[in-house]
Amino acid sequence: MSSTIKLILILSIILNFLFAGLIIGNYSKSYVKRWDREHSFRKFAGKLPSERRDMVMKEMTGIRDENKGIRTQINKVKDELIDIIEAPKFDAALYDRKVNEMHELYRKKAENIATAIKQMAVSFTPEERKMLGDFLEKRHQKHKKIHEKYREKAEQRNGE
Repeated sequence: MSSTIKLILILSIILNFLFAGLIIGNYSKSYVKRWDREHSFRKFAGKLPSERRDMVMKEMTGIRDENKGIRTQINKVKDELIDIIEAPKFDAALYDRKVNEMHELYRKKAENIATAIKQMAVSFTPEERKMLGDFLEKRHQKHKKIHEKYREKAEQRNGE
């Protein structure tokens, strides 16, 4: 085999590995986020007595399943909003209706979570409610940091 063919073959293999790495790296971020969210909740539930742990896991699985359908609807409405924006003639009234529909779906999603937390809190002891509050506060702080990072980046872009 000539040295040119060997060089092309080696470069092709290297580029394929880099391409595979990009794809895996891009998709793994969503899996890591999902794993982290579920892992942290399982870690919290693991500190509870077994009967409470089972109830909490059942409740959270129910929320996830119920909100999955809502997330699908939200994505559909977002696609419809993009179509409305990109249409040759912008329909402001239709846009407003779709935005309101999306806000209603977000509200339902939040209500599902709030109802589940309330149901858990009602059955928890004061110590368990304290643990739940600490868990929720940590999750809130984590999301707050993420949003602050995005806000800072947006401000930097706008300031340039």
